[in-house]
Amino acid sequence: MAIPDEVIGLDDLSDLHKGGFVLKLSNGERVSARSVVIASGARYRRPAIDGLESFEGASVHYWASPLEAKLCAGQEVALVGAGNSAGQAAVYLASQVSKVWLLVRGPDLAASMSRYLVDRIAGLSNVEVLTRTTVTGLEGRAIGDVRSGSVKRVAAAVGEARLTSRAESCATQRRFSRWQA
Repeated sequence: MAIPDEVIGLDDLSDLHKGGFVLKLSNGERVSARSVVIASGARYRRPAIDGLESFEGASVHYWASPLEAKLCAGQEVALVGAGNSAGQAAVYLASQVSKVWLLVRGPDLAASMSRYLVDRIAGLSNVEVLTRTTVTGLEGRAIGDVRSGSVKRVAAAVGEARLTSRAESCATQRRFSRWQA
C-alpha cells in the first residue's frame, strides 16, 4: 500500500479480458486493483462578496459541522444560499444558534430546495428567510447588521465544484459516465 501517493493515470483492463485496473503513480510505480474508489474531494464555491477573503478562516464558513456549530453557538448567523445544502445547514444550525438569517437571491426557496426542507425551515421560529437578498460586502469586526442586530458569522452554502480533473482524463470515466452527478 502506498499512502500518501498521487495517482496520475488509470487503465481499465476489462478490454483485455483480465479485469481490474492499473493505477499509475507519480513515483513511476504501477499498482493493480480489482476495483477503484475515486474520492477526489470538492472545492466550495465562494460567493462574490467584497471583503470576503479577510473574514475567511475566522468568521466565514463553507459548511455546517459540529465544529462550526460550536463556534457559532448562541450567536446570530447569516447563511447565504437556497439549495438543499443551505436548507440542511439552516435546519442544523437552528438547533445550535440564536438566529439564522437565510439570505436567498431568488423569490423563494421552493425553486431550488426540496419541499421537506422548505417545510422544516418554515416551522423553525429562529430562522428568518430573506428573499431577493444579495450580500454585497463584509466589513468591520462584526460582519454587519441584518435587521435586528450584529451578525458575527456567515455560512456560505452556494455549491461546490468537484475536483475530478484527474478522473475525467481516464478511460474509466467514459466507461462509467452514466454514474456522473
